[in-house]
Amino acid sequence: MNVMRAAILVVALIVVACAPAPLEFADWTIPVPDGTPLEEHEVALLDERDGDRIELVEDLVIGRGGGEADEAFYRARDLVVDADGRIYVLDSGNHRVQVFEADGTFLRSFGKEGQGPGEFVRPDWIALAGDVYLAAGDQYQVFAFAPSGDPRWALRTNMPMPPFPTARIDDRVRRNERAASRSDYDWDEFLPAIEAIHVDGHGHLWVYPTVGDPVRDAPEEPASPETRPVDVYSSDGRLLYSGAADSARWHVSFGEFVYALTVDGDAGEQIVVRYRVVEPFD
Repeated sequence: MNVMRAAILVVALIVVACAPAPLEFADWTIPVPDGTPLEEHEVALLDERDGDRIELVEDLVIGRGGGEADEAFYRARDLVVDADGRIYVLDSGNHRVQVFEADGTFLRSFGKEGQGPGEFVRPDWIALAGDVYLAAGDQYQVFAFAPSGDPRWALRTNMPMPPFPTARIDDRVRRNERAASRSDYDWDEFLPAIEAIHVDGHGHLWVYPTVGDPVRDAPEEPASPETRPVDVYSSDGRLLYSGAADSARWHVSFGEFVYALTVDGDAGEQIVVRYRVVEPFD
């Protein structure tokens, strides 16, 4: 039951800012059945989020300084963390998975480019649930490996690759051609209210409100903000915090830590960073 409530909470929060009035049941983008417990909160407005923030304190960095050739990343796409804190990095450009101990020590890698057993070509996604799962996004294919890297099984289906939607092409052009004037495009009146959601190692739901349009509001040389607005909720929907967090974009969480794939600003190298989360609330 608790899992179901958490799932409803996560889904119900992802709505589009389409009306200034409080939302009624009939106004939810995803219908809410009658009798569903409803949490409504007043969060801090975006220009009122000064003061304490959630800090992400750098605790571990993997890949800075290049490291050994076997440990360097090239177009790493994703990462997961197991129950012992080991870090599995999907080093997609090198057609492999790299595994590191919780202290950042290189443990092993598996996979290489090819079509043979234990080989793959630039997988896109990684997941972990006992076995390590890799998925190739260009075709409907999933590969399962033991944590040691030994192949377990693979699956594929007859699902064809869908055509790239024209609307998405138009959106990509709109977002990249910043020199174009607003009148050159048809603009939505409102933006999506939520940019992203994550769940931390304590089971808290982090909801990132959308700050502004990446094209309309972008200066010629956009600066990286030091913080991002965030609202944090308990697993049963209680508002725990409405403020800001350090702007690092993290992928997964484990205990008091969150993990991010990012680029070292000085060297331009792709690195894995583990941050310790310091929250200004209980």
